Amino acid sequence: MNDSLGHEAGDALLIEVADRLKRCVRDSALVARFGGDEFVILLDGISGREQVAVVAEKVLATLLPPIVLAGHECRATGSIGIAVYPDNGNDVQTLTKNADMAMYRAKEEGKNNFRFFSAEAKSQSIERLKLEADLRHAAAIPGRKFAR
Repeated sequence: MNDSLGHEAGDALLIEVADRLKRCVRDSALVARFGGDEFVILLDGISGREQVAVVAEKVLATLLPPIVLAGHECRATGSIGIAVYPDNGNDVQTLTKNADMAMYRAKEEGKNNFRFFSAEAKSQSIERLKLEADLRHAAAIPGRKFAR
């Protein structure tokens, strides 16, 4: 957005997204910009994955209506990663890391999507990192030629 319409439009988009997020959750929820285009929503008083999924679907639906920026109609979508206390971590750092992993999984599966953290997703993420490192090491071997 910043590259296309300028930083003023990018800032306006972030403000509108934050306002939409705040409007679709309870007053007791914390909505905060985590950095860049990432937001964190902390919910309390919710029991069960079903209730969390309902909130995630509401958030995604709230983002979809067009936003007019600098005379251009834009649409925002979300990729939501969900980590639940205490099942997915007992501290902020672990919960944030696990929600982040789930978010990247949601992004991989398409826009406007949400995923819960799972131990399976964590092991897939670790396996992918190991594979990438192994490929880098193999490519760095002197005299090694790869077929194209």
